[in-house]
Amino acid sequence: MWHKISKGIVKGNIFKSTGLEDGIAYEFRVMAENMAGIGKPSKASEAILALDPTGESVKVSEKPQPPGKITLKDVTKNSVTLSWEKPEHDGGSRVGCYVVEIQPKGADKWSQAVIVKETEATISGLNAGEEYMFRVAARNEKGTSDPRQIGVPVIVKDLVIAPVIKMLFNTFSVLAGEDLTVEVPYVARPKAAVSWVKDGQPLKRTTRVNFGAIATMLNLTIKEASRDDVGHYLITLTNTAGETTADIGIVVLDKPGQPGGPVKVEEVTSDSVTISWNPPEYDGGCTIKHYIVEKRDTSTTNWMIVSPNLTEYVATGLVQDNQYEFRVIARNAAGVFSLASFSTGPITARDEIEPPRFSIDPEYTQTVVVNAGDNFKIDADVNGKPLPSIHWMKGELELGNTIHREIKNTPTKAFISVKEAKLSDGGEYTLLLKNPGGEKAVQIDVVVLDKGKVHAKHMQLL
Repeated sequence: MWHKISKGIVKGNIFKSTGLEDGIAYEFRVMAENMAGIGKPSKASEAILALDPTGESVKVSEKPQPPGKITLKDVTKNSVTLSWEKPEHDGGSRVGCYVVEIQPKGADKWSQAVIVKETEATISGLNAGEEYMFRVAARNEKGTSDPRQIGVPVIVKDLVIAPVIKMLFNTFSVLAGEDLTVEVPYVARPKAAVSWVKDGQPLKRTTRVNFGAIATMLNLTIKEASRDDVGHYLITLTNTAGETTADIGIVVLDKPGQPGGPVKVEEVTSDSVTISWNPPEYDGGCTIKHYIVEKRDTSTTNWMIVSPNLTEYVATGLVQDNQYEFRVIARNAAGVFSLASFSTGPITARDEIEPPRFSIDPEYTQTVVVNAGDNFKIDADVNGKPLPSIHWMKGELELGNTIHREIKNTPTKAFISVKEAKLSDGGEYTLLLKNPGGEKAVQIDVVVLDKGKVHAKHMQLL
């Protein structure tokens, strides 16, 4: 970081910097100023080392420190590739190059192998099976550092590495119509044979789909991705050292299919319609987030968006006897909308009327015989639109609850029970259902037998 050290205007071309720390190297640069403003800075000076507290300074004249740790990057049957860290201190002058030296096993002297500007070098032309030591020195304009030696000798031979695939994640997504490139890093020595399989079948190269490999990277390219590219891809790498596999999932984010099946009308009243639908068979590669329901008064050609729900919607505020149509659009997590579903067709906003009906156990269609003091019950399932009112009758009298008789109806079930039946509880019971569509009735005969007495005409039931 550069710091301004002149506190006022500096006239002329000489400036003395004070307050420097002993043993610290500094660089300096100058900017000129005129009426139009401040110009660009000059090229920085060479590093200057502050040597004593008087403020006097001299130019650095030191060779660099040795390079940092040396790492063996690769070995073949005739070459070695090394890399190393830069010196902790360059001596105050930029390191211009590095000198790599080599010493074969059994030799007394080191010889220069190569000079490079980067912190990596490949030494080739070596003898297969022989053992070598290596060392590296840094060089600047003032000299060459002491060398740094690799930790152990290196035997020149082809490495054998079983294939390893290095993936951070294995699911890739792309918008329909866009291109996708999948890169898969791997390591294998010797070179591995590669196979690609999609959904259990060998992957074929086409004008849109291609795959290949370089020394350390597999790649798959798909142009103008479509729904056909969705699936599970299996990569297999094989060499003399072993085999490995990796699974890749390709997701193409597309518009969902139409909401499944025709939109169903569940219920119609004079001011509302309840509709339902099935999710699309294809979700476009990601979760369906919600649905858009559209409504149209058949007297117009315009569709209007109404509130969405998951798989059911109740449209309210309709005008009695007007006709309406409904359709549904799916939207997935990628923000893509489906085509509209098929319409429900015209629906008239009118209360649906179905005459009352019931479902009753066959045992109640015959005479029900109980002993005095025993309990009995009668129940039946109830249907109709609108749901009918439920009445329990005995003769002309509508029954209600008493201490030993309970009537417990729900909108869809009729129920009556009698505890500790008396002779007077026998007789003809009528279940009567009523709604605007009509009435429906069923009679149930109940006989209560006095204890110890059996009436002749009921003997066959006992």
